[in-house]
Amino acid sequence: SVIRQSIKDNIFLDGYRYFLSAAYDRALSAATSARVVVRRSALDAEAKPESLRQGGIDGLLAHNFGPMTLFVEGGYTRTDGRARIALFGRIRDDDRFDIGTGVIAHGLSYAGFAPLVRLTYTNSSSNIALYDYKRTKLELGLSREF
Repeated sequence: SVIRQSIKDNIFLDGYRYFLSAAYDRALSAATSARVVVRRSALDAEAKPESLRQGGIDGLLAHNFGPMTLFVEGGYTRTDGRARIALFGRIRDDDRFDIGTGVIAHGLSYAGFAPLVRLTYTNSSSNIALYDYKRTKLELGLSREF
């Protein structure tokens, strides 16, 4: 995809976003499935220090146990800045790893919606402090199959 973005209160982020991805899904059995996604993206902003390139790969493995589906997922993202960020005196250079697990409780569905719980751990290593972090995230939500 190609998107022209115009940010009303920050003209330095005006520019183009590009995104390309390819996914491969496979049923490993009647109850187990896997997915691999390879992706590439770019932001070409008016302010070159805001511009970046990203690439990554994500994977998902899910197994349906009847009343619930358990899944594990993981991913890697590489981010490269296009110009030095004046505040930090460096060009952005990140490596981010995500790993998570969760459950969708189909047995508790109401009107086609099932509760979802996901726990994700992220480790982002960067040469810029804003993007150098570790995070554990618990998500509660609803899922709907179509």
